[in-house]
Order: sequence, then C-alpha cells, then structure tokens
Amino acid sequence: MDRLDWNDKTNMFEIHDYKVTGSLMTQEEADSDWQLGLYHIALKEKWPDIKAVKLVWHSLLYNTEFTSSRTSVQLEDLQKNVIEEIKKIEECTDFPPHKSALCDWCSYQLICPLWKHPKAMEVLPINEYKNDTGVQLVTKYAILDNDKKGLQEKIVSIEAEQHKIEEAAFEFAEKNGVYVIDGPETQLKIDIKKESRPPMKNEDPESWQALRDILIKEKKYEEVSTINSNMFKYRVRAWPRDLVEKIKRYIRNEITKSIRLIKK
Repeated sequence: MDRLDWNDKTNMFEIHDYKVTGSLMTQEEADSDWQLGLYHIALKEKWPDIKAVKLVWHSLLYNTEFTSSRTSVQLEDLQKNVIEEIKKIEECTDFPPHKSALCDWCSYQLICPLWKHPKAMEVLPINEYKNDTGVQLVTKYAILDNDKKGLQEKIVSIEAEQHKIEEAAFEFAEKNGVYVIDGPETQLKIDIKKESRPPMKNEDPESWQALRDILIKEKKYEEVSTINSNMFKYRVRAWPRDLVEKIKRYIRNEITKSIRLIKK
C-alpha cells in the first residue's frame, strides 16, 4: 500500500495509490480495480468497525486523480473472485513463460525456457558455441530463410513481368477478336466481360447505404441478404422495371479481365 490516511474532516480512511504508467486509467477501471479493493479488505480485517473507505489513484504523469469506493457486497464478491483465482493458480500445472521488460530483473533466467539456452551460450568458448546443436539449427534455418526471401523477391519480379504480358495479351485479343491465343504447348484463355455491380461499403458508404435502404423499403433486401455482385446475376432480372430504375443510379458498370494458361 503506497499510502494510508485518516481524514479528520470526513472521519474516513483514504487509501492512496500512485501510478506512473504511460496510459491514463478510466473511471470504470477505477471502480472495478482489484488492487485497492483488496487493500480495503485488509483494512476491514484489521479494523472491523470501519465503515466507509475512500480509494484514490494518483496518475503522476497526467497530474490526475481518480476516486472510488466499495460496498460490503462488492468487497464480498471481490473476495470470492480472488479466492477462485487462487484455486485456479494452485491447481495449475502448466506455466508458459511470457517475455516482458520485467525479465531483465528476473533471477530465474538460467532455468526459464525463454532464456535458458541463450544464457548458456553466453559463457561458451567460440568453438563450442559454433558446435552447439541449437546454434547450428538456428544458423541453418536463418540461411534457408534468407534464401526464401530471395526467391520471394524473384517471384515478385516474375509476376510483374507476367502482368506486362497479360496487358499485351488483352490488347492482342481485343484487336484480333479472339478469346484464345495459341502457343507451342499451352494457350492463353482470355475473358473480357462487361459487368454491373453495386457499390462496396468501404469504397462508397453513402451509395451503399442508399441502395440498401431502397431494397429494404421494397422488401427485396432479404432476397439478396447482402449487397454484392451475385444479386444481379440471380435477382435483378426478375425484379420490376420501376425498382430497377430506382437502383440504376447506384449501379457501376465495369469491365473485368482475366487470363488463364491452359494446356492444349
């Protein structure tokens, strides 16, 4: 406990806690905080006759105070919750480590799974270090990882070159009026389609919402469940002309192109 005061004016104990964290707590967090609630329980254990206790948090970096209090029912619930957590901890057999800034002050690094091997390697002579099985595994893995990165860069370069060829293939197909371009062992299958689609929520939220509202009003929204391109394939053709006219302004006409390499 950072500080305990007796306030003569209010005839009340005050439990003060000083915080130096970089984030400012909220009133909701203060009202549900376990730490000062447990300090309150400790006070009642020592002085059972005390009634009200004021809990005060001082955020030093923000020069701000938060105050709260606990009822008898809240203290009983807190005590039950803490006991349940204690039981869980006592019954636990698996304690996975979690690396944090506090590791620098830990005296158990030599047996910790996160630090055990690195700490053991720090004291080895260079020859023994290089011959260690773990060190060799890491070295081989790092080499393969670098090789993989090099291949990924090569793949990006190849895909960029393919994209140029695709654009040229689209131009060739349109110019010559063909959908299949022949090659020695394979062919390029060209698909160029003119499609209508609704606006996407993330690209034009206003139009998306307006279209949605119209469909809901006309009791057609349930037919499509969600506004997407599939609804035009299966529903729009069967809708009344006046409804189609209403939504026409929100529909986008696009040309989609795709290309596939197929075997002869």
